[in-house]
Amino acid sequence: MTGQAYTVPGVETSRWSVIARLMVVALGFAATTVFSGAHSAHAGLLIQNATIVDGTGTDAYSGSIRIEGERITQVGDALAPQQGDVLIDAAGLIVAPGFIDMHAHVSNIHEYPQAENFLRQGVTTIANSLHSHDLPWPLEEYTASLRMAPNIAYFAGFNWTRKAVMGLDNREPTDDELQQMELLVRQAMEQGAFGLASGMEYVPATYASVDEVAALARVAAEWDGIYVTHMRDEGSKLLESIRDTAEIGEMASLPVHINHIKTTGISNHGRSVDALDLINSIRASGVDMTTDIYPYAAFMTYSDLLFPAWSLAGGQEGFRARIVDSVQREKIAAEMKTIFPQQAGKDFDSIQFAQLPYLEGYVGRTLGDYLRDHSLPETLDATVEALIDFQFRGRFVAIYHSMDDVDIETFLASPH
Repeated sequence: MTGQAYTVPGVETSRWSVIARLMVVALGFAATTVFSGAHSAHAGLLIQNATIVDGTGTDAYSGSIRIEGERITQVGDALAPQQGDVLIDAAGLIVAPGFIDMHAHVSNIHEYPQAENFLRQGVTTIANSLHSHDLPWPLEEYTASLRMAPNIAYFAGFNWTRKAVMGLDNREPTDDELQQMELLVRQAMEQGAFGLASGMEYVPATYASVDEVAALARVAAEWDGIYVTHMRDEGSKLLESIRDTAEIGEMASLPVHINHIKTTGISNHGRSVDALDLINSIRASGVDMTTDIYPYAAFMTYSDLLFPAWSLAGGQEGFRARIVDSVQREKIAAEMKTIFPQQAGKDFDSIQFAQLPYLEGYVGRTLGDYLRDHSLPETLDATVEALIDFQFRGRFVAIYHSMDDVDIETFLASPH
């Protein structure tokens, strides 16, 4: 009987709950119940004829797995079924521990607490760093209010913390401000945060020094936390950003993890080999550095990364004040002409609008479409002026088709 239900204490659960705790990489099991009487005290779920990949690094092997209540109680060659057991024949299928997704944006998990899209892919633990933007606070109250299917790991947010204390200022913190930020990180760690997360490419984290980030990372290290980062630059300064991340880990004495490692911009294609060589040398030096990657050649983010960071200080009000100043506008435009090739793909169609509230009909269309629709030349000068006009009205979100498949394959082949 496909989809045979079984009982977990306190919850009537279908076969998909198995995926929430023990991933079987396929859908459509055949589940049967042994005998028709009441379950015995030891009855549970028995997965038979499985190919088991247990996550320890050993080779895959054939066997059976018994689950009783909320726990895996036996793993063996050919476990015998007990009265009342629900059986799953996993012949031809792979069984593995639940996967950990180290980079996810699930700020709306309270709206979809079952997170079925994650569970059906075998993901049972989600690292919700959000690049440390607006995080739920107080963390303890928020997590206590939820009943979620997957495990969620929340982090103390560097961007959120800096913004709470310093706003969007482009400057170093005072001693008092740094102490306030350390206190917020300490409170988050006390409430169950797994470490410190940063989005170094975004305002206001982009204004912070390595020393400032390391100071807060040291607080996370007191709880054996980790440091997770969207690095400051994934294009021309990729290697420099990797070194900065390693330095934070070394200064704070904690493991570091790089989210969605990539090489952005057509001018940086092929740099994955250099990046991995550097990471391997950093690991050999004693810094525990790991990475994750998504297997597609595009990323989605705000328009801010197309502008010099200094031009965004003070938020929208600060940007608008600079743009109406002819000298500053000229300087911004000049720097954007250098930045654009580091973020974009081979042409102006490589930037695809995802959210553009003030321009109707362009979601899903490209920057190149906009230039052609308005009879503008497809030049860097015209593009920069169009982008400045957009940003003046409000930042937008776009999909940047600017990565290379060869780099992705190179990163995917890395064990770290």
